[in-house]
Amino acid sequence: MPTILNLGHENRKELEKCVDLINKVKGGMILQKQDLELLKKIVNNSIVGVSKLLHFVNPNYYLIWDSRVARYFQIKSVNNIDNYLKYLDFCHNLSKDLLDKVYHNICEIEPSFKKATKLRTLEFIFFNLGKTK
Repeated sequence: MPTILNLGHENRKELEKCVDLINKVKGGMILQKQDLELLKKIVNNSIVGVSKLLHFVNPNYYLIWDSRVARYFQIKSVNNIDNYLKYLDFCHNLSKDLLDKVYHNICEIEPSFKKATKLRTLEFIFFNLGKTK
């Protein structure tokens, strides 16, 4: 169940650093683990919430990580930054190779996917496969 974002954080410097990080992500910066830890701290202590925030800021790189996707990969610890980073790495590597063929086939079946990025297509596949597990 989604929760309301609570930014009532006491440490103003951390909050300002998070705003700076988000602006850099918007410009294409790839965050490091310590950056994700800081964001997680102020986004309800949730890497799922952080992934959603980052996805809206830069959907071409950051994918949404949630329980359905984790279920597909048989990962029990959803709120784990290392698992999210492994998922991002896996998807980006997969999108460079195999996804070209899959993307072409999906676009043949559903032409509206031509507007979606390859990573968004991959995210859609994992999300729907996670539904059925």
